[in-house]
Parts: sequence; C-alpha cells; structure tokens
Amino acid sequence: MRNAPPGQIGLRVVDQHVLYFLGVWVLYFFVLAVVPLSSVYGSLSAAVFIDALFVAIVALIATISRTDVTESSLAPKLLAPQLAADIVMIGVALSFIGLAALVYDRIAIQGIRFSEGIALARIQWQRGGEAREGVSSIFSVFGYACSTSFFVSLGVLLIQFETLPKWLVRISIGLIFVVMMGGSLLAGGRSTILLAAAFVLAFYCIRIEGGGAPIRLSSRGWLLLGALASIAFAYVLYLFFLRASAGNMGPVLYTRSYMDWLGARPDGWMLSLTDNDPVDGIIALIILTLTYFVHSAYILAAILELPKENAIILFSYPLVLMAKIGLIAPIDTNWALAGRFASVPGGLYHDFGPAGLVAGASLLGLGCGMVQQLRRAWSSSVVLIGVAAGLYATLFLSPIVLALDTLSFPFIMLEFILVPVTAYAVATLRRLRTHKSRPLRM
Repeated sequence: MRNAPPGQIGLRVVDQHVLYFLGVWVLYFFVLAVVPLSSVYGSLSAAVFIDALFVAIVALIATISRTDVTESSLAPKLLAPQLAADIVMIGVALSFIGLAALVYDRIAIQGIRFSEGIALARIQWQRGGEAREGVSSIFSVFGYACSTSFFVSLGVLLIQFETLPKWLVRISIGLIFVVMMGGSLLAGGRSTILLAAAFVLAFYCIRIEGGGAPIRLSSRGWLLLGALASIAFAYVLYLFFLRASAGNMGPVLYTRSYMDWLGARPDGWMLSLTDNDPVDGIIALIILTLTYFVHSAYILAAILELPKENAIILFSYPLVLMAKIGLIAPIDTNWALAGRFASVPGGLYHDFGPAGLVAGASLLGLGCGMVQQLRRAWSSSVVLIGVAAGLYATLFLSPIVLALDTLSFPFIMLEFILVPVTAYAVATLRRLRTHKSRPLRM
C-alpha cells in the first residue's frame, strides 16, 4: 500500500454521503413538484411528510453517530498500482464473459425471441421466470454472478484513477459503459443504470471521505460524461417508446395510460399534448421517465389508504431467490401494487408500520454513521469498499426502491469478493512464475 496525495482533509460536521443523500431527496421532491401531474390518491401530502420524516431521521442519526476522525487516520492509502490495474481488468473481463453467458442462456436455452423487440422479449423472459421453478441453467447462474463485475472495476477507477495508466482508464470506462448498456438491453430494464449512478456517487463519497482529492474533469471530460449520460437517458426513453409501440399506442396515449397505473393523472398543459405532433410525443416520454423515478410518492399515498395485508415489499427479491433454491419456504410478495416502485420509507411503513419506519430509518442512519469505523480497512480491503458502497447506494436509491430488491445488487456484493480474490490469485501466480524464471546464482 502507498499514500496518495491528500485532498481536503479535516473534521467534517456532516459527511459527504449524508450531503449527497439529502441532495438526492431534494431533487426527488423538486421533480415531484414540477411534473404536471396530480395524485390519484388523496394522501400525497401525508406520503411526502413520511418521506421527509425518514430523511430527517436518517440524516440526524448518521450525523450524531458518526465517529470523528483525525487527519492522520484519513490519510488516503491506495492499492498497489499493479493490483489495482489487475482488479480493473479482471472486473471488466468477467463482466463480458458473464454477459455472454446470459445471452446464451436467454437465446439458446430459454428461447427468448429478441427479433420481436426488446419489450416483448422482456415479457417472455418474465413470464418464463414466473412459471419456472429454480434457475434456467448454469449459464444463467454464472452470468448473474459475473456480468456486473464491472462495478468493482468502476470503484477502483474512481477511488484511485491517478495511479492507473491513462490508457487503461479510458479503455475501461468505454468498455464498462458498453457492457452496462448491453446488460440493460438484454434485460430490457433500467435497474443496472440506476445502480451504476448510485454506486458512482458512493465511490466518490468513499474517495472524498477517505481523504482523496476531488476529481476535476476537463471540458472534454465533462463533454464525454454528458454524452454517456445522454445515451443512457435516451435508452430509457427508447424503452418506453418500444413498449408503447408493442401496445399499438402513440407515446402520448401510452404515457396517459401508464400514468394511471403509476397512481398519477395528467394536469395543466400536459392535457393538450397529442400523438399528432412528434414533439408532443417526446415531451410525453420525458415526463413519463421523470414520473417513473418519483412515482413511489404516489405509491406511498396508496399504501396509506390500502387495507393491511400480509404480503411484503422489502427484501422480496433476495427472499424469492432463497426460496427458488430451496433455502426457505416461498414468501408472499404479491402485494396490492406489485410491479410499482415502493421507496424505502414506503416499504418500511407498509411492512412494519410507523414504529418500523422510525426503527428502520434509525438503523440505516446508524449504519452509515458507524461506517467510518471501516475506513482504516478500506486501504487494504476491496470487500469493505463494497460494503460501504452498497450501504451508500442504498441511501441514494431510497427515494425510489430498496437497492437490495434490484436484480443485480446481491450479485454486485458477491462480486466485491469474487474479483479481488481472482486478482490476488493472479498476482500470486505472477510472483510464482517470476520466481521460477529467475536463474540460479552460484
């Protein structure tokens, strides 16, 4: 390990991840306020209050439970350059191998017909998974276990890109974007892009809170970053367009019907949009995309009005996975509004009531406040970087969904073990080979 040039190190009243957490929620409330929509349910104000209460509890507990650290304990220590480069390359390589395995499983084994379009292919895949007991094939298991290994590479790139060759940084960023978009297209979903955005923020927080210098991009770098973000956003719009086309509807009509399913109704100038104008169609899809990321507020308003039910929201995905492989009995996850996003405060309120909301927010804040205890280990443990990043990503996605309930999150956590173990094995083999190739000296 070696020391990196220190950034702005000093005692902080509020940690970077708490500031980002507050910023994400402020953006969420802003979008909710400006979209030309109203809630189908009458309890939206109460839902916003519950969300705000959750945010306040998490931020307060995270701040008062934090461990003050000195400049010496925050001195940034990084992985050896060769090991860091190995992790980056292995993570990217495993992602492409895993994606190839998933492609083979979907096409050759499950028989998904992508020639009919991404939207219909996703429906076929989902229906097949619901009807099937267990996994489709070993290729599916291997693919899921490896296809998001690029998250580990991304973490190392962001935390210590100064120590890596520039060519490796540039090529890796390009390949990471390609494999991320490839996986998203294969699934016909958006969750991997959401997770990538949350983890980028998380890794940057780890970098800054660990004493690293802020990353300063050139105008060319900002242009490239904006281009990649624009492509990802355009992909989300394209998905909605494909689904509208699959239902033989124009973008405006599809948006209005989908809004109702999300618990919202158009208001104001949005009522004047028509499918006769292509610009109106683009505007409708943009509004739908924004609404998709904030509709959890409408769903929480619905939860407040729904009768009590036994089905659960939180931790449903890992519990379903465990039931599929026979570790536990099947769990009822078919709640009244299944298929929509429930925010973390919404899920806590639905599953555990007001007391559970306060307890869950307090535990999340406590975990984030105490994560500084791991900082001394971050310099030598990629696994603990993954733990911290996963916790931070859970914070940043809390307005939309519990990160653990997304398709890739559990596998990303496993990959923070798989990739460094593979990298250490490669390093060990390299040392042994070098040792054997040395000539004997008499």
